[in-house]
Amino acid sequence: MTPRRTRLLGRLEAFLLCAFGVMAWLFARGPSYTALMNPSFRWVTLTGAVLLTSLGLVLFLKPRRAPGRSAFVSFAVLALLVVLGRPDQSIGASIVPPDVGPVLPREGYDELLLENLFRTLSEEVEDVPEGKVVAQGRVHTIARDDGSVQHILLCPKVACCLADALAYAVRLELPPGVAPLEGASWVYVYGDLAKPDAPVALPPFRVGAIAYTAVSRNYLLRPEEFVDYRTLLEDVTGKIPEVQCAAFRNALQATGLEKVLQGEGTFTVFAPVDSAFLRQLRTLAPAGSDTVEAPRLRRYLESFIVPTSLSRSDLLEHPTLETLSGRRLEVEVANGRPVVEGARILFADQLGRNGIVHIVHPAWPPAAD
Repeated sequence: MTPRRTRLLGRLEAFLLCAFGVMAWLFARGPSYTALMNPSFRWVTLTGAVLLTSLGLVLFLKPRRAPGRSAFVSFAVLALLVVLGRPDQSIGASIVPPDVGPVLPREGYDELLLENLFRTLSEEVEDVPEGKVVAQGRVHTIARDDGSVQHILLCPKVACCLADALAYAVRLELPPGVAPLEGASWVYVYGDLAKPDAPVALPPFRVGAIAYTAVSRNYLLRPEEFVDYRTLLEDVTGKIPEVQCAAFRNALQATGLEKVLQGEGTFTVFAPVDSAFLRQLRTLAPAGSDTVEAPRLRRYLESFIVPTSLSRSDLLEHPTLETLSGRRLEVEVANGRPVVEGARILFADQLGRNGIVHIVHPAWPPAAD
C-alpha cells in the first residue's frame, strides 16, 4: 500500500472517529438523552465523546498507518444499527398488545392463532382449518399503488421486551357495510377465515418499532364485526388496587368522585399507594385533628385525575398535565420512563373501560391554598 493511500485511509478513519464523537456530544447535550439514557451518566457519554473526537484529531494530523478492515466493518455495523433501528420511532401503546385476557367467546367461532398462519409461510404448518373465527389484534391500513387501502390485522407477541417481539398479521377483506373501529387500539374480530385461490403477499412494512416482514399470503380474514376490547372492561375505579390503594379508593367514595369516574368521559388516574397518600393527608388535616374537610380533600383528590386517557407512552409527549382541580402537573423523563410531579409510576397502564390508572409513589403534596 502506497504511503499516500495509507494517509488517505488513516484520515478517513480519523474523520469517522470525529463524526461519532461529535454526534455523541450532541446527543448527550440534547433533550433526547434523558428519554433514552440515565441522566446520571451523562458525564460518561460526554467524556467518551471528547475522547473519540480527540483521538480522531490526532489521527487526522498524524496518520501513522492505514486502518484495518475490522475498523471499517465496526463503523459500518454501528451505522447500520442506527439506520435500521430507527431510534426516532417509538413503540407506542397501540403497537404493543395490552393485557386483554382470553378471547371473547362466542358460539360457533373458534379462536384463530395468527402464529399458525405465520408458520404456513415456512410450511411448519401445512394447513389451517377455514371457517368462523375470532382473533385479537390491531387494525392497520397501508396504501396500495392503485390508491386503494389494504386493512391488516396485526398481532405482535412480546415475551419480555421488544427484542423478543414476533410480528404476526393477516389481511382483512372488508365486506360492504363492515368498517374497522376508529380510534380502537385493540379489537376482537369475528369473521370468516378463507384461503384465496392464489397466494397473495405484501411487502415488508414497519409499524412503530416493530417490522412486519411478512403477512400471511395463504389466508385472509373476512370480518363480520369488530369489537373494541375496552367496552368489555370495568371502569377506572375498578382498576385501582383494593389493597395497595385502599385509602385512595375510600377517599374517592367519600367525596363522591367515584361516581364521577364511573360516568361520562375518559380519565387518567394517578393512584398513590397508601403509605404515601396517608402521609400527605396528615398535612391537610387541621392542627390537633385527624379529619380532613371534605371540600379540601376532594380538591386534593382531583389533582390526581386528568380528564383524558393517557398511557405511559403518551405521557412522554405531554410535559404538563391539567387535572380536574386545575392544577398543572409537571412530567419529566428519566431512563425512558415518565416521572409525574416527582413521582415514579410503579405500575402503568391499568386499562379500564373509560380510562387508565397508573400506580404512583410518592404522592405529590397538596397545592398551596
